[in-house]
Amino acid sequence: MSPPFILIQTQDDKDHIDSSLFYYYALKEAKVPAATVNEWPHRILSSFRG
Repeated sequence: MSPPFILIQTQDDKDHIDSSLFYYYALKEAKVPAATVNEWPHRILSSFRG
């Protein structure tokens, strides 16, 4: 089992966008919880609450 992981990328991080997407899809395929940008505020708040 993998602990929760947060990967944050900004619009000016264009050099590594493909790597981030591949990593996200690999996490999803391995059934590791992963969220998209529109989900992250809720996910971060949930992780702080335990």
